[in-house]
Amino acid sequence: MGQKLTYLIGSKASSHFFNAKNDDLNAEEVYGPIMTPVFGEGVCYDVPHATFLEQKKMLKTGLTIAKFKKYVPMIEEETETYFAKHWGESGQKDLFSALSEVIIMTASRCLQGSEIRGMMYEGEIGRA
Repeated sequence: MGQKLTYLIGSKASSHFFNAKNDDLNAEEVYGPIMTPVFGEGVCYDVPHATFLEQKKMLKTGLTIAKFKKYVPMIEEETETYFAKHWGESGQKDLFSALSEVIIMTASRCLQGSEIRGMMYEGEIGRA
């Protein structure tokens, strides 16, 4: 990466980031390489700025403290269900692949709803 990075912590500080003009703070340039593996290609930080602005509306409403409090039980259930189903009591597992799947499962359930999450199944995520 090799670039200077400033972190903004807290809702007041973060609002400067989310409301800044792209000429001043280019989120895609900084977060694209980090967040594309989380959100996927063509989503959030891996899109042209105009598309990002449309997607950001969902992020701003879906990623509030109040919403996160509601997401905790869903994340917990998805995580426990996944590991109970796939990991068993012992053996070697690919933690990166497992966590990638769990992140997609929890994000789809929390941000898109149970109906969308229900159409996904483990082992097929990220495969075209």
